[in-house]
Amino acid sequence: MNRWALFIIANIVLLTPTRGAVETLFISGDNVMALPGAKFFTFEWADINASGDAVFSADLQPGVGGVTFANDTTIFKLTGTSLELLARESSGPVPGVSGAEFASFLEVALDDSGNALLRAPLTVGVGGVTSFNNQGVWKFSSGGNVLLARTGSGQVPDLVGASFDSIPTPLRSSTSGDLVLEGMVSGAGINSTNNFGVWKFQSGGSSLLVQETVSTVPGIPAAVFESFAAPVTNNLDQVAVKAILKTVSGVTTANRTGIWQYDGTSGTLLARTGVGGVPGVVGASFQTLDAPLISNSGAVAFHATLSTGASGLWKSTLGTASLKAITSELNVPDVAGASFANFGSLLLSDSGQLVTLANLTVGSAGVTSTNSQGLWALGGTAPDRLLLRQGSAGVPGIASANFADVLHYSVGPTGDVLVLASLEVGPGGVTASDNLGLWLLPAVGQSQLLLRSGMQLAGQTITDIALSASAPTTFPDALPGRLNSQGQFFFNATFTSGAMGLFRYNPEPSATGDFDEDGDVDGRDLLVWQRDPEVGDLATWQAKYGNGVGAVSSSTPATTAVPEPHTLGLLGVLFAKLWFTRRPATHER
Repeated sequence: MNRWALFIIANIVLLTPTRGAVETLFISGDNVMALPGAKFFTFEWADINASGDAVFSADLQPGVGGVTFANDTTIFKLTGTSLELLARESSGPVPGVSGAEFASFLEVALDDSGNALLRAPLTVGVGGVTSFNNQGVWKFSSGGNVLLARTGSGQVPDLVGASFDSIPTPLRSSTSGDLVLEGMVSGAGINSTNNFGVWKFQSGGSSLLVQETVSTVPGIPAAVFESFAAPVTNNLDQVAVKAILKTVSGVTTANRTGIWQYDGTSGTLLARTGVGGVPGVVGASFQTLDAPLISNSGAVAFHATLSTGASGLWKSTLGTASLKAITSELNVPDVAGASFANFGSLLLSDSGQLVTLANLTVGSAGVTSTNSQGLWALGGTAPDRLLLRQGSAGVPGIASANFADVLHYSVGPTGDVLVLASLEVGPGGVTASDNLGLWLLPAVGQSQLLLRSGMQLAGQTITDIALSASAPTTFPDALPGRLNSQGQFFFNATFTSGAMGLFRYNPEPSATGDFDEDGDVDGRDLLVWQRDPEVGDLATWQAKYGNGVGAVSSSTPATTAVPEPHTLGLLGVLFAKLWFTRRPATHER
C-alpha cells in the first residue's frame, strides 16, 4: 500500500454528519508529490468544476527542496487524487512562448472537461519578453497546452496583423470552457476609431464577435459602438456585454450606454440608458447600468440606477427584461413594511435565481443599523425569500445567535447558496474565537452550519476560514461559481498553529438527490426512494432531477464528516495527527 493510500486511511474519522463531509486535501508542511523535496506552505485561489476537480495556486515553503521566494508560487491541478503541476513562478516552459518564464499568476479557472485557464504575466527580459508582450492567457488540457491570447504578439482572431494591448481581468469563461475577452488592439488597419472589440475563444476556434465602429449595433442601426466592458458567456454560445456608443446620430451622453445579448452572432438590445421604457417602472429611464451576468439557461441579470433616484435588479429571459427588486418601495420579502436602501453584488444561478446582499432602509419596520443587512434570493421559480439577516437571530445550528456581517457568498447552478459570515459576539454564547462560520442555504431543504471557527479540523483548531476564489475578487462580497452542481466547494482554513489547509466539502448523496450513488439524478433514484424514503428528501430529488447532480467518488483524500455540536469534543481525540503541526515562519514577500 502506498504512502498516499495510508494517509487517506489514517485520516478518516467517523462522526455524526450534517449531510456532508470535509475532505482534507493539503496542509502546510505536506510533501508536494509533484515536486519531490518541496513542501506546501500557503494556499490562495482555487476553482472547482462539476466533477469536483480543482485548479489552485499555492506557495511552497522557502528554504526546502530548492524553493526560494523567487520561485515559490505554483499552479496545480487536482484530478481525483492525482496532483499535476501546471506552472511555476520564475520557471518554464511557457506554452507558445519559447524560452520564457512565468513572473507570477493572476487568475485560474477550470472547466467541466478538466481544461485549465491561466492568466499571468511573463518575466520581462527572459525569452525575448518585453513590457509590451508580457501578458497572456493560456489553456492547459490533455490535448496539449496552448497560448490563447498575448499582448504584443500579432495574434488577434479575425484581425490580421493586430496585437492585443492588454489582457483584461477577470477571466470570464463558461463551465464548458468557452472564454470571452474584451480589449484594445493595435496594428495594421487599426486606429483610434476601431481599436476596441470582444472576442470569443472556443474549442472549435476563436473569433471576433463585435468591433468598435465596424459592427452594427443591434436595436439601434444608426448608432456605432465605441467601447465594451465585462462581457460574460455561457454554455449556449451566448454572450452578454455592456457597451458604450459614440455620441453621433442622435446618441448623447445620457443614452449612450446599453446591455446587449448575443446568441451566436445575432444580438439583442436588452437595456439602454436615457430612453425610458424601464420594465416595471412607468415614466423612468435607466441612468446607469452595471455589467451583466448570464446563466447557462440563457437568462441575463443586471443592476441599474434610474432617473427617479431609485435602483433595482432586472432579469431578462428570451430577450425580455422584468423588474425583480427595487429600492424605496415596501417590497422586501419576509420583512413586512421594509424597503431596500441599496443592493450589493449580484449573482445568478442557472435555475434563474438572483442572489444579492442588500441593506434595508433604517427607521421603518423595526430596521436599525444593527439589523439592516441581509441576503435575499429573488426572481427564481421559488418564491422570493430572505436567506439570512444580521441582528435578527435565526442562525442555523447556533440557537439565539445573530449574524453580524456577510463576508462572502456564492450560488450554485440549482440555486443553493453558500455563505461565509461572522456572528455577533455575545448572543448564543458566541465568542471572538468562534464567531466565524460557513453555512449552506439550499434551494430545497434545511439550511445548515457546515463549519465554524473554534472547531477541530485535521487535528487542529480553526481560527479563520476563507472561500477559495479563482482570483482576487473584484466583488467586495460575491464569489461567482464557487459551488458546483454536486454541492461541492473548496475552502481554506487557518489554524492556531499558524498552518493553513486546503479542503473540499462533499455533500452526502442524500443531500443531492443521487440516492443510488451512481453519479446522476434520474428515475432510478426515485425507485430507491420509493423502496426506502429514509435515504433522503423527495423534494431534493425533484429539485435536482435532470441537472446532472451526482455523487462524490469514494477515491478521495482524507474525509471528515462535518460534526454536530455535541461531537466536537470528540473530534480532537479521534483525528489522526497530520505531518505538520508546528507553527511556520511568517511568509514575507
